[in-house]
Amino acid sequence: MKRPVPCIALLTDFGFRDPYVGIMKGAILSINPDARIVDISHEQAPWGLLSGAFKLRSSVPYFPDGTIFVAVVDPGVGTRRKILFGESRRHRFLAPDNGLLSMLEPADRLRSIRSVTNRRYMRPEISSTFHGRDVFGPVAAWLSLGVDPARLGPPVRTIKKVDWEAPRARKDGAIEGRIVGADQFGNLITNIPAAAIRNPRRAVISVADEQIRGLSKTYGSVKTGKLIALIGSAGTLEIAMAQGDAKAALGVEVGMPIEVHPRESGSADLNTDDHVCLLETNLDNVTGEALGGVFERLFECGALDVWSTPIQMKKSRPGVKLSVLAPLLRKETLQREILRHTPTFGVRSQALFRRKLSRRMIRVRTKFGVIRVKVGSLDGQAIRAAPEYEDVAAAARRAKVPFDAVHLAASEAGRRRLDE
Repeated sequence: MKRPVPCIALLTDFGFRDPYVGIMKGAILSINPDARIVDISHEQAPWGLLSGAFKLRSSVPYFPDGTIFVAVVDPGVGTRRKILFGESRRHRFLAPDNGLLSMLEPADRLRSIRSVTNRRYMRPEISSTFHGRDVFGPVAAWLSLGVDPARLGPPVRTIKKVDWEAPRARKDGAIEGRIVGADQFGNLITNIPAAAIRNPRRAVISVADEQIRGLSKTYGSVKTGKLIALIGSAGTLEIAMAQGDAKAALGVEVGMPIEVHPRESGSADLNTDDHVCLLETNLDNVTGEALGGVFERLFECGALDVWSTPIQMKKSRPGVKLSVLAPLLRKETLQREILRHTPTFGVRSQALFRRKLSRRMIRVRTKFGVIRVKVGSLDGQAIRAAPEYEDVAAAARRAKVPFDAVHLAASEAGRRRLDE
């Protein structure tokens, strides 16, 4: 009986607008015309190693034994980074040595790993920008024809790991996790497994200053436009919006933090104490326009607040002190952004304890439209209502009225809600 040709499963960030996926398949079929090729995804965010590794982890268990997974999310293409071949008990893998293989489930943990160096199984001419065509595709094709993996190159003992932090359980019972991906519907996928959420009905999920009470079973469990938390097909917590885009609505990105509290609470103690870090650097040769651009980028990367203070530096030079308040999980990312996008040579950091009002977001109706208002509570009593700047500004532009007119209307509507 003829042995079936192994399946070759492709995961890349190539997209479908360009011909790269088709060319890579052509390179495979040129070597093995009988190859069985399956597309896992090619719409992976470019260079998104964390979400790419998570997609690979989520897909592997559902493929037949002997499948050859080819993962090409490769910011280091053409550099001296290794190309890895790995084998688990059931499957085989080809990927750059950049962390894509470091998140596999324990059942698919790699038992042997090799560095792919034998050019016999690659195209004669290798581009420095398209290893999917010239290296990964051909090697996968030869493996599907039965080439002994030992011929690919020497064994390696260690591989690089993606910047992955497992969910952390706090003493108060809360779970701190991260957003590790978003699908085309805008559903946010987290690294918090279903088993970690003890009481799904009473759990309170905090993400981007929004709170979702309880887990639902389906996307249709709530009204259109409402945020919802549920367990997705990957077996982890997901944040979605009924017939909407949760990623766009919340303005969050992959890597941002999320918390699950064990129970709904009527008191104002929910999420009122936390730890943050303060990042600071002194700048003496930056323009106001450039600093404004830095502010925008830092907020996009998860900063809680950003501000500047005029200072007098050495040799009587005027300058500014850039200060960034950040979640602990975003410290490393924000430090890198400051170093990359300002002229500084160093960033100071310190950990801070923060006490804050318990917060929830409500929506109020005004003659200018619906505006989101942040409500702050102390000791179980709502004491403050603050309209969201973006909503007020957008409503003012639509109605062609001053910002203050919309802000006042939203503030009054929010205060009325405090007394309800």
